[in-house]
Amino acid sequence: MELFEKVQVLKKKADISYEEARDLLEAANGDLVEAMVQLERRGRVNSHDKAEESDTREAKSFGRSLGRMISALLRFIRRTSFNVTRREKVIFTMPSFVFALLLFFLWEPIAPIMLIALFFGVRYSFSGGEDTEKANRVLNRAGDFADDLKSEFAAPAEAAAEKPAEQSAESAGDVQLQF
Repeated sequence: MELFEKVQVLKKKADISYEEARDLLEAANGDLVEAMVQLERRGRVNSHDKAEESDTREAKSFGRSLGRMISALLRFIRRTSFNVTRREKVIFTMPSFVFALLLFFLWEPIAPIMLIALFFGVRYSFSGGEDTEKANRVLNRAGDFADDLKSEFAAPAEAAAEKPAEQSAESAGDVQLQF
């Protein structure tokens, strides 16, 4: 590495002038590592490098966490089955791995179908693994939400349907009195 390149490295690492970097290199007999050590002793090395090291550590930590999460998800998928039920009767069961593949490749048609099916009393669950409680709670909440939403819309419709029937019975009574 030429003197000019070494000076550029020192300038960048310590945010010093060209002359200071050249003088440091001359004092270290052209040894870049020794010049860097001198800069560190003086506390002139940018904290930017330390921030990069911290970012690298955080990225590695995130990577490990993500890896553990994916590993747990794959274990869950491998050990469980996906069940579809209606009125407490099992319609069909499939390995969760097959369901995951179908959902991954065909999510556009499957997701809306599954959502609409919730309004017709279809329920979903996982079985076969020890970690199914959380997933089943979420799936049960989705089914309960669909039932609540359906009943909210059904109540006004039923009330509206009963009202004309009562009115026609009253008007029929009026007609009978006229004759």
